[in-house]
Amino acid sequence: IEQSKVSDCNSLVGNIKTAANEYVSDNRYNSTFVDSVSNNKVNITANDLINNNYLTSPIINPFTKKEIKANDISIEIVLNSNYTVESITITKPNVLKKCKK
Repeated sequence: IEQSKVSDCNSLVGNIKTAANEYVSDNRYNSTFVDSVSNNKVNITANDLINNNYLTSPIINPFTKKEIKANDISIEIVLNSNYTVESITITKPNVLKKCKK
C-alpha cells in the first residue's frame, strides 16, 4: 500500500512538471510571462497551471487523500537564455518535494 502511495505521488509530481513545461513552452514569447522571469527563474503555483488549463483540480495528497490547495503548491522553473526549461522544482509542500522513496 505504501509503495502505491509513493507511485501515485511520483505520478502527481510528474504531471505537475509536465504541465509547467507546457505552460512555459506556450508562454515563452508572451511579454507578461517574460516580465515575470528574474535571473532566469520564474515561480508559479499549481493554481496558475489550473487557471490556464494545464492542470486539473482538485490535487489530492496521495498519502492523506486530502486536497492540497493549488496555491500551496509552489513551483520554481529555471530557464535557459532561449526561455526553454532547464529544470522544474516543486519547492512546497514538502510531501511533493520528498515523495520519491
